[in-house]
Amino acid sequence: MKISTETITMDRSEKDGQQKKAKLFIKLSKHANFAKNIESFEKIKAENEAKNPRPPKKEEGKTQA
Repeated sequence: MKISTETITMDRSEKDGQQKKAKLFIKLSKHANFAKNIESFEKIKAENEAKNPRPPKKEEGKTQA
């Protein structure tokens, strides 16, 4: 992971001219075990959803008779 700040020049509009702004940049990289961790997460997620299914969403704006 890399965190850095830079000052960049932004073009605003013709009357405002140019303006300098500080920007924060965060560069992330995947962990070596990313694919294995995602696979494990999806398996656990599927097991939890099978044990505790979510009720169907109610559609807004419709009334039941």
